Amino acid sequence: MIVYNISNPANPVEVGHYDTYPGTNSTAYQGCWNVYPYLPSGKLIASDIATGLYVIKLGNQTSVGESSESVEDFNLSQNYPNPFNPLTVITYYVPRSSKVKLTVTDALGKQVAVLVNEVLNKGSYSAEFKADGLSSGTYFYRIESGDFVLTKKMTLIK
Repeated sequence: MIVYNISNPANPVEVGHYDTYPGTNSTAYQGCWNVYPYLPSGKLIASDIATGLYVIKLGNQTSVGESSESVEDFNLSQNYPNPFNPLTVITYYVPRSSKVKLTVTDALGKQVAVLVNEVLNKGSYSAEFKADGLSSGTYFYRIESGDFVLTKKMTLIK
């Protein structure tokens, strides 16, 4: 499990890691099955198929790298989880107040959902996509604002 500080979505910084299955270096092992969000208590909850549930408390941070990069443009993150069934979350960053449209289309280009279609202030946002009633397959989500357009792929498995 790797923990990232995403206070700047365009520049995530690794702040910690924990190997939930240190007994193997097998290429077949796929990591944590579930990681639950950082809780108000300062703990994370993670699980894997081999050993079960972990409650992890992050220690004191020893250093923070400063980045000279600044967020100057829109950012559309990969949905999580992916693949998903039937719910996934799409996060994105808006660098200035602007009209934003976030849509989902199927593999044929048919629009199946409009998640956002409004003026948003600068900041990080997330939108839930519920795929109830849709077939398994590849879908695309697209953010548009002015001249900025970005599309990413996600997979629904039922």
